[in-house]
Amino acid sequence: MRTRILVAAAGIVLLALSAAGCSGFTKGKEHADRAVAEFHERFNRGEFEALWDAAGEELKRVATREDFTALLTAVRRKLGDVTGSTNRSWRVGSMDLKTLVALQQDTTFATGKAIESFQFVVQDERATLIGYHITSNDLITR
Repeated sequence: MRTRILVAAAGIVLLALSAAGCSGFTKGKEHADRAVAEFHERFNRGEFEALWDAAGEELKRVATREDFTALLTAVRRKLGDVTGSTNRSWRVGSMDLKTLVALQQDTTFATGKAIESFQFVVQDERATLIGYHITSNDLITR
């Protein structure tokens, strides 16, 4: 009888942990979606250095402030402000007790289109940018 109670208790604990993890994944995507909207607002205001300052160490290891701001300056100069963005795909995972979110966006700018890829780490209900890539024929040909 005691063994059954312990097994049932262990099952309840595992179920609770599993539910909490799923909730973290769902919330992780929500936080990342909001972070993309904030990125675009700051992009439109030309706050490129502030975007780099708020980024995680993973991004800062591969892109200097100067390189990151030069990239975003060129994107804005060639394509203009972001006028709209829709989710193309997303992926949420967990590693080292961190929620990782990858979003791919179909983004429309004033004078062109692009596919933007964002990678975030979500901790304490905050999404921190750790990767950014942009693919656009309009960006290259203008």
